[in-house]
Amino acid sequence: MSDTECTGLKPWYDRCTVALPEITDIAEKRLVPQLVSLGHNEAMLVYRTRRPNWRILSLFNGSLLETVLNVPPILALKRTDPVLTKLGTSVVVYARTVQDSTRGSVVYRFTLDDRVWQEVVIAGECPPPRALPVFFPIEDSQLIMACGLDEEDVDTPPQDIWQLDLREKIWTSLGQLPSTANRPQDNAVLLDRYCVFPRRQGGFSVSFQDAGWVSEDSNWVLCSRREMELNDVFEILGSYLKRLFIFRPRHRQALDSLPVCLYDIVSGDLVPCEPLPLYASSAYSATMLNPTTALFVGSTKTLLVDVLPGILDADCYKEV
Repeated sequence: MSDTECTGLKPWYDRCTVALPEITDIAEKRLVPQLVSLGHNEAMLVYRTRRPNWRILSLFNGSLLETVLNVPPILALKRTDPVLTKLGTSVVVYARTVQDSTRGSVVYRFTLDDRVWQEVVIAGECPPPRALPVFFPIEDSQLIMACGLDEEDVDTPPQDIWQLDLREKIWTSLGQLPSTANRPQDNAVLLDRYCVFPRRQGGFSVSFQDAGWVSEDSNWVLCSRREMELNDVFEILGSYLKRLFIFRPRHRQALDSLPVCLYDIVSGDLVPCEPLPLYASSAYSATMLNPTTALFVGSTKTLLVDVLPGILDADCYKEV
């Protein structure tokens, strides 16, 4: 049977190896891991245990090295719930702050050339502080923040959109996210300069084009005769044209692996691929360390995955 037939599982990786020792202490399990590729076989990782933990992960001679990353003290405090994104030759971090019952937020920039942290001191109005918002770049010095979680009103999470201009150091309100999905902040994932909000049978993406918002609906169909029900989207790897969707299965009997599908942008089909041997009840983050090596970090496991040639576009990974 051809690997492109919809009745089978399409191979998408050549080898999958455990990259770091598995975490067995429940107090040390990684909560809400976030990865950002730094280029040149490096990635920045932040996750929570009792407080945020920051790491640099480096691939060297086939082995993954883990190094503690020193950060400004405020980024290591409890309840900051930082989010990070790559912007040119730097990583930009947004974090909420809670000091003496006063709620606020900070923005920091980590330059990759000299590995220095710089606070972005904002002039004027700031968005209401929130935890774990969607945060992604749209231009060389501009980023978008949307949604997130408000611990003071968990039933009505914010669905507003803000634009951050790093040159001018100002936030600008852009209104509300298109009301295309319920609780759109759930499972929102980033794809190049798009933000994709998946739904069970499709989703929509938002991007900033020609000085205006573009919201595009997409419907996908699981192209398979196999019994396979999909739920949350953990991650999307690839480019706008070629994407791998990493899902959580809906049934407990499938918790020992993560379903993976290759999205065909022409037909809208999700072609089932070989699953990943990762426990599916945990949260994961993934990124490309180089054009053919994906890194998956979960609450207890860390995997290096050698992606087969031709599965993803070459531009899914860009060096600094």
